[in-house]
Amino acid sequence: MPKRERNPAAPVAPPRPAPPPVRPAPEHRPSTPTPERPSPFTPPKPAVMPRPKLSFWTDLPPEHVFFGHPVLHEFGEQLSKDALNEISRKVDISRCVENSFQAFGAISDAEKGRKPELTDLARTVVETVWGIPPDQLKGGIGSPGDDVERMDLGSGEGDDDEDPKTLWDLDRDQVFEVQKRLLINTIIQGCAIHAMLNNPRMVQSDLNRISPGLVDLYEQFTWNALAMYWKMDYASLDMEQMSMQAAGYEKVEYERREDQEVPVVYAKGLNFAVVLQELVKGVAEVVCMASFARLPATTQEVVIDMADRVRYEPYEIMIGPQIWRKLLARIGREEGLADYLMRLSTMQPKELMDFVGQAIRSDGKS
Repeated sequence: MPKRERNPAAPVAPPRPAPPPVRPAPEHRPSTPTPERPSPFTPPKPAVMPRPKLSFWTDLPPEHVFFGHPVLHEFGEQLSKDALNEISRKVDISRCVENSFQAFGAISDAEKGRKPELTDLARTVVETVWGIPPDQLKGGIGSPGDDVERMDLGSGEGDDDEDPKTLWDLDRDQVFEVQKRLLINTIIQGCAIHAMLNNPRMVQSDLNRISPGLVDLYEQFTWNALAMYWKMDYASLDMEQMSMQAAGYEKVEYERREDQEVPVVYAKGLNFAVVLQELVKGVAEVVCMASFARLPATTQEVVIDMADRVRYEPYEIMIGPQIWRKLLARIGREEGLADYLMRLSTMQPKELMDFVGQAIRSDGKS
């Protein structure tokens, strides 16, 4: 069982009178800044202004596990640029931190008192899109803080230690399996972010009954939160700091049901959009589990140790949605998302990386 952890449909409540419009964002700013608590939105100008960070992809050291990857290293820089260009057309990247917090505050107000209903709605969306039985989805809206602190974030053998092992210390077959796992993780992050951006519109009428304009707020929050991946220097954060940044988490655990072990997705997030993202991430992990489980136990341990590190997630999120959209252009006409992702995950490492590379090169054209 991988150590990676992150991160029945209930009836929809009867219509309620439309609540007043969500307060404009400025009301969520500190009303009376003081010397002891200055406004978070008026920091002193630094001598060197932060710039969007693309250097990760151009300056990969040879010992980094992404180095030499046929997809992540080969296409990472261009995919990151494409993603940043797309985001810059949606939001003002220079104000993404401020705007993300403003949208988050408005969402929190709009969701107040409706979290159980919204949680059920998120599970219903995921069940509909992926076809997973509803009793394999559990989740809720709330702070993931305590849960993240209790999670195994992978630091024991990787994130903050001085382990000298590199990818090139492994044998050839293990290298291929680690590279495949890194790509699968990136695809999983991509399909989860894609769902976070697109799936709320599937239930827009239900969300409008809760608060008109809520879908637009989710989009503002998500686009601005994505922009922050190019603003923050994640390489400088330790594991405790990274866990404090978490807006959600998910984990997959197996439960004994009658004579079968069944994987169940547990997800938690700060709002409906984050819970939706985390549920989809967990479902995608479940779909990809069968292929991974067929590897020898010793290989599974090596692959998890080398590939499933929280520190890699920001970079997987940077390019994962771009890869997922290009892969969606190649899905079979009668193929469901779960079947398609399972087909990808069961490919041999070289076959999968060739398939994804061709999807990127063709820019989604068959």
